[in-house]
Amino acid sequence: WLAGDGAGIGRLTILGSIQTNLGVVVRHPQYPRWIRDCRVEEIVVKDCQGKQAERKAENCGVRLFHAEHAIVRGCELWGRSPLFLSGVRQSDLSHNRLVSVTLWGGNAEGYINGRNEPIEECIIENNVCASPPGAKGGGPTGRRMIWLSTGRGSVSHNWIADNREDRAVFGGVAGTIQNVGEIILFEACQRIAYFGPIVTADKDRITLPSTLPATPEEWLGNVKRDDLPHDADGRETPFWPPREENEREAALTEYYVTVLDGSALGQTRRIVDLEGTTYRLDRPWQVIPPAGSRVVISTAFYQNHIVRNRTVDGMTGIQLWISCIENIVSDNEIARQRLPALYLYGTCTTLASSMPMTWNRGIGPLYFNHIEGNHAEETSCGVFLTSGESGELPLLFPRCLGNVLRHNGVTKNRTAGVFMTGNRSESGKSGYTSVMGTIAEFNLVRDALRGFHVANSVEGTVLRRNHVYFWYPVSLQTDPPVAFQVNVPDSTTVLELNSVGGISGGPSRDIVPLLRGDQRTDLP
Repeated sequence: WLAGDGAGIGRLTILGSIQTNLGVVVRHPQYPRWIRDCRVEEIVVKDCQGKQAERKAENCGVRLFHAEHAIVRGCELWGRSPLFLSGVRQSDLSHNRLVSVTLWGGNAEGYINGRNEPIEECIIENNVCASPPGAKGGGPTGRRMIWLSTGRGSVSHNWIADNREDRAVFGGVAGTIQNVGEIILFEACQRIAYFGPIVTADKDRITLPSTLPATPEEWLGNVKRDDLPHDADGRETPFWPPREENEREAALTEYYVTVLDGSALGQTRRIVDLEGTTYRLDRPWQVIPPAGSRVVISTAFYQNHIVRNRTVDGMTGIQLWISCIENIVSDNEIARQRLPALYLYGTCTTLASSMPMTWNRGIGPLYFNHIEGNHAEETSCGVFLTSGESGELPLLFPRCLGNVLRHNGVTKNRTAGVFMTGNRSESGKSGYTSVMGTIAEFNLVRDALRGFHVANSVEGTVLRRNHVYFWYPVSLQTDPPVAFQVNVPDSTTVLELNSVGGISGGPSRDIVPLLRGDQRTDLP
């Protein structure tokens, strides 16, 4: 147990027993106080074989609790979850060999596992995820390579690069539901402090109302009215985050505010202080939100880099799942996935004025993520951009906005190369659709049933300078392949300078270049 600032161990082999759950713990004696400058270098941890009684007693090689400026580098760590992050900032977690071993219960949620605590400005790179001897051909021992979630903190400004598998396979235990295997997964356990209109804003502040009209019953969605904060007179209020993290709530400075409508739509800023009902932000607005603009204030995945990772043999290669804003996903290699290579997901399951910490629900914008230079092979779909939402809720703002797909290459796709859908049959009266402003350019799609498929509730899409090739069939169906399909004929979908090729390298009568609604046409 490294229990003091500056403590460290190195060049040590630690062998556990059937009663050992943890190899190395980095944790301040007065936790949740943060511990600083601890180092774990060039150690080996094996034989942590104790049966975990609960999630807090997860079987781990190394576990960091609220660690700042920590180093875990050059180690070989064996455990159900080899490296567990219970809050880390400005830490170096790199060049480790991680071996996930299933001894009790299900597989590890992640070789590198971050659960509901802040993960900020960390380097997570050059880690190798391996299966133990005798399990390298299949039968996953770890569900995911990297799993990071929000909740009592946000995941922001991290460098996640050059991580790969060494014949590891990612998935669940045979005979169980297989909703696992997202090899790099950002999955929100979201806490919404506020959704609704602002009173006013200036260059680096917004002011909220102190009390609110009661959320309409039909807007509550998955939120119970009793969970909403109220004042002494029973009036609904915003939730005001605490200044310090506690066992249930994230600290004030873990929250981000995103503008959801109006002339300032799409901007996100971090909260740094609260004065009465006014939040001070980390930097000025580019466009100051007008009074009455709707915003959401929540924990988020913000401005992370996922670069040059190798993700093979799982369910999805990289998955951005709820409240992922301004992240960069670039130059990753993805192969042999049961579902999409890149799964990009926004959501709206409630329009309540706040929401307690909840998994896989809430108001989770997918705004301005940059997906460039990735290569994917043998997946169900190359890039799947979608929103999951409750259809009875009015469409007051876009769920997915301004995402860019550029210079990606996807081959041998069993369905579509790139698929965009809002999962709604029509747009809202507000003029917004679920998915808006997507740019897909300079991409290569080869061997799919559909090259680019733009489905329902998608507007403002640009498809330019993409290549779509059909060389080898991926299905026994007799229908001709379609290069570009737009479900709603009058949607604003701009196609420019795209090319389509068949088995001989040029145009082919066996290919449908463009299908708008049910009308087949040539490319513009």
